Amino acid sequence: MKTYIGLSIVFGVFLLFSVQVLFSQDAEVVYAEGEVDLKDKKGELFWLEIGDYLENGETVITGYDGFAEIEKGDFSILKISPNTVFTYMEAEIGGEKRDVFSCALGSVA
Repeated sequence: MKTYIGLSIVFGVFLLFSVQVLFSQDAEVVYAEGEVDLKDKKGELFWLEIGDYLENGETVITGYDGFAEIEKGDFSILKISPNTVFTYMEAEIGGEKRDVFSCALGSVA
């Protein structure tokens, strides 16, 4: 009986950790063309490429010919249009962490 309780506790902790990791996944760049830059939390600019990950607090900046698609862990896709400044953040709302998207300029679909 103690073995089953111990295994149940271990499985429960594993399941809780797995769910937390799943929902805290960063966003992955699945498509990029033209001028697409990443501004990190330190303010440094980098060229954004397919396969890169966008972390909380980072900003995507597209030029006049830039376009990017970003996929979240739940398979939702954000399409970032040319001439756009888009920031991916996380905020605590009502005691729960949620994704917050900010588009300072341009458009995101």
